[in-house]
Amino acid sequence: MLFYLNKAMKSKLFKCEGYETKKFELKKIIFYHTPKCAGTTFANIISKMIENSLRISGPLTPLSGFKKNEDVQKTSSDFYEENKSTIEKIQPQFIFGHIPVEIGKKFKNRKSVAILRDPLSRAISHFNFKIERNKSFYNEDIKFFFEKKIIPDNIMVRQFCGNLHKKNITNLDLEKAFYNLSTKIDYLFNSDQILDLINLIISKLDLPNVIFQNMQVTQNNFFINNLTNRKLIKFYNKYDFILYKRLITKKSFFNEKKNIQ
Repeated sequence: MLFYLNKAMKSKLFKCEGYETKKFELKKIIFYHTPKCAGTTFANIISKMIENSLRISGPLTPLSGFKKNEDVQKTSSDFYEENKSTIEKIQPQFIFGHIPVEIGKKFKNRKSVAILRDPLSRAISHFNFKIERNKSFYNEDIKFFFEKKIIPDNIMVRQFCGNLHKKNITNLDLEKAFYNLSTKIDYLFNSDQILDLINLIISKLDLPNVIFQNMQVTQNNFFINNLTNRKLIKFYNKYDFILYKRLITKKSFFNEKKNIQ
C-alpha cells in the first residue's frame, strides 16, 4: 500500500518503502522537534498516518514561535499540563512538538526521536523563515534576531540540557545536552537523513510506504552571507557548534548498519 501525503505534488517527490527490521513492541514514539531541522516534514507525514497523534504546542522559547508567541517561559510541566486531558483521553501513539527533553519523564515506555542540524545552516534557515513569515523584519539583521531572542541562542543545547530558559548557557549545560542526547534519545538523526528516519519509523510501526515532498521549505534567502554574519551566528551559538561537532565525531547520528535490527 502507498500513502500519498500531498495531492498537489509540484515539487520533488520522495518515496519511502521502509527497512527489513524488527517492529517496536510498544508502538509509541515521542519526537523532540528542534526548529528548522527538517522536523516538520517528518512530523506531518507520521501524524497523518497515525490517527491518534498529538502535537504539543510551543513555542519552545517565548519569542521563537512561528505562528504564535507567548511572553511566558514554559517548563516541561507546563507543556504537559496544557495537554494532560487530551493525553489521557486519546492515549496518543505519536507525540511531537517543540518540547524540552525533560518532558520525556512524563512519557515512559516510548521510543524517542530527535533531528539536529548544522548550527550555521539552521540559524540561517530560522532567520529566513522569520522574515518570510513577517515582512516587518525585512530590514533587520541577524544580530537583531538573536539580541531580541526571536531566534534563541544555542537552541539545541537549550532543548536537550534541561535548562531551556537559562539566561546564559555554560559548559555544564553542553555536557548535559550531550549526555541526554546520548542516553535518552533512542534515534538521533541529522537533518539530511530525513528519508532514513521516515523509512525507519514506517518499518518499526508497520505503516504503509509513503510518497511525499518536503514541507515548510523557505523559498527566499534574505541572509547576507558574509564573514561578519557567520561570525555572529557562531558567537551566539558557540555551544551548539561544539555539541554538533562532538556528535559528528562520536558518530552519534543514525547509521543504517548499526541501528537497523
